[in-house]
Amino acid sequence: MKSKAITTIIGLVLLFVFVGVRSTQARDYVEAIKSSTLSKYNYTTIGKAFDTSFSGGTWKSFETKKGVIIIEFTGKITKETHNTAIQLYDDFHNEYDAKPLSDAMIFNCIMEGHGPYTKGFESCMIEAIHKFWWPVGTKVTVQWSLTVDRKNFQMTYYGPKDVLGDFPWYFLKVIYS
Repeated sequence: MKSKAITTIIGLVLLFVFVGVRSTQARDYVEAIKSSTLSKYNYTTIGKAFDTSFSGGTWKSFETKKGVIIIEFTGKITKETHNTAIQLYDDFHNEYDAKPLSDAMIFNCIMEGHGPYTKGFESCMIEAIHKFWWPVGTKVTVQWSLTVDRKNFQMTYYGPKDVLGDFPWYFLKVIYS
């Protein structure tokens, strides 16, 4: 009876140590990303840029079935970030005479009877930009993957792309502006 109790206690201690080590590693991975900088945006950390661009931000890490360590940020678009995205959208249009259109914006205008070459399309798109482009409160998820040696990382996912666009450089520019 006494040896069974000792075995149980030892098992529980080992379990707590194992869980403690894994949760410490997870926190370390998250902190490594949050405290890092991107070469093009080396004037602030990733953590500060994302925590101030989104509300209710949470960070976590996990390992995929294939052994890839993922660090994930989830937060909601703030009014300030929405306004920045709209301003940069307009700047992009003025500089390149092009717009990074989302499918939702185009679909909205077509459903309202404005084809891409009709008279009302441009005004419909301006209205749709404010409605569908980086809308306030939209949940955003961003993931970084660590390299096998755990010394480097890269952003491997951000979304939803139907409201954020499919331009990683634009996405980061909004976050770091």
